[in-house]
Amino acid sequence: MPDLRDRAVRIYESWNSADSGVFAEYKGVFVYTGRVGVDEEVGYFKSYALYTWLLGGEFQETAILFRSDNTMCILCPNDHVQQIQAQLPSQPEANSSAAPKIEISGWKSESDVNNWIQLNLYQYLDSIKQQSHDDQQRSALKLGVLSKEKHSGMFCDLCLDCVAAVGEKYSGIVENANEHIAKVMAIKDENEQSRVKRAALLTCAVYKNYLIPELETILDEEQKVSHEQLSTETEKRLVDPALVQVKKLKSSLCDTCYLPIIQSGTKFDLRPSAVSNSENISGGCVIVSMGARYAYYCSNTSRTFLIDPSDEQEKCYQALMDAFDAALEQLKPGKLCCDVYNAAQESLRNSDETLVVKLTKNVGFLMGIEFRESVFLLNAKTTKTIEAGMV
Repeated sequence: MPDLRDRAVRIYESWNSADSGVFAEYKGVFVYTGRVGVDEEVGYFKSYALYTWLLGGEFQETAILFRSDNTMCILCPNDHVQQIQAQLPSQPEANSSAAPKIEISGWKSESDVNNWIQLNLYQYLDSIKQQSHDDQQRSALKLGVLSKEKHSGMFCDLCLDCVAAVGEKYSGIVENANEHIAKVMAIKDENEQSRVKRAALLTCAVYKNYLIPELETILDEEQKVSHEQLSTETEKRLVDPALVQVKKLKSSLCDTCYLPIIQSGTKFDLRPSAVSNSENISGGCVIVSMGARYAYYCSNTSRTFLIDPSDEQEKCYQALMDAFDAALEQLKPGKLCCDVYNAAQESLRNSDETLVVKLTKNVGFLMGIEFRESVFLLNAKTTKTIEAGMV
């Protein structure tokens, strides 16, 4: 489980760093979640990723207000208060003077939520306006939120009203803080890296101990098995590691990043949102994409299987392997995300100019609790710097 105070320090250190940019101008960052239906999945939201990273779980109907006065206010349902408090060490570390003051409150009714907002946000903003010496300082009040997320439920509605009031009542500016939160969580500590490695271990074991042998049998014996059927059977192995001879991982912590995507024939969809269809698996070319998730952390692989390939296919495959190696060579601390993409593109250009136009718009992305971090896409435009500890 994460150390709440330790990770809170990382947030405030990033906030106050010299290169924090617009982040340093925020008077607060307000993150909240809503209510997810019984039959619905949480999905990939920055808010839930942040809560998992910071609090150890995907807490619903919970809000966190990070204030620039070094105070972090958390509001959660009453029955979650003790669970979140357990993430705080009993004694602060000797060097934790930079740690923010952390206040955890519970709520049961609508009035509890409104009172918390009044006490922790509105009164705080009132004090800022009173301390401001001129109109320019007053008008510079900025609040960071995750503006592109859509949540539902009473709690969410109250939070949305609160955000609207910042603009109406305080003439404040509400901005999307997605990029700044992504940067804080981008570098993984040893525990996080271990979880990613375990997820990758499970993914590889599913390939080695189930999918590849099963695929060979299907093709050799010309069995009538659909892409959808093989995807379903593969999914079972991703959530139950014992089925692929991996006994040291707990099945309760295993999940899939997405449903395994299995495609064959001549038409392929290379997006992570692609779906395995009901057509039978055929020879020639088979593309498999899948990733296990362990203790919330994601892994991902895509494999291309060529059966009796033509000379042209072998040539193209080798060109792509060379591009892959060129991209890996650039995937190191100090390089830019765009350097990775440009290396792959240049390698293809040297191998076969006609393949360049077929290269996807990105060749990868940062991942962790979220499957795909859009702030760190490996494409031609992203100039973010790659740092040690990123996955």
